Amino acid sequence: MSVWEPTLKGLIAALEAEDPTKVCPIGFHHPHSYRGYYQDLAFEPCANVTVGSMLRDAKSAIGQKMEGWKGGLYEMDLSSNVWLAPVGECGETLGPTLVRLMLERANLTELISAAHDVVEMNNREEGSSDPEISDKTNRLGAALAPFAVTTLAGRPT
Repeated sequence: MSVWEPTLKGLIAALEAEDPTKVCPIGFHHPHSYRGYYQDLAFEPCANVTVGSMLRDAKSAIGQKMEGWKGGLYEMDLSSNVWLAPVGECGETLGPTLVRLMLERANLTELISAAHDVVEMNNREEGSSDPEISDKTNRLGAALAPFAVTTLAGRPT
């Protein structure tokens, strides 16, 4: 992923470069006016959302007039700055670093799932199981366990 400005245009371009079916354990939805700067666009954090869904929400904000926290209408366009924040709260810039971490977390989740599948498949094939493979897959699973998916509240899913 290349470096881009934390604007709606940059966010849309970054998401368009990804597989729309990829599930991000931490992502965003629900575009709204940002509490910190009403003319800016924010998205609420959410869990287990596809890249395609985030892309649809980002594109849906183009041309929308959103009410600021203390009133006034602000039209969002491709040059709007983007943030990750619940409605009515300040948050984090939704720029290249945060988006990359969201997408990499999705890749890590897929890797953990695949490693788990290998361990399970190896364990099911009792009698024909190669002890060396079993040991390696179990060590892989143990090494990846600290990176298990958590919800936004920090509890395992």
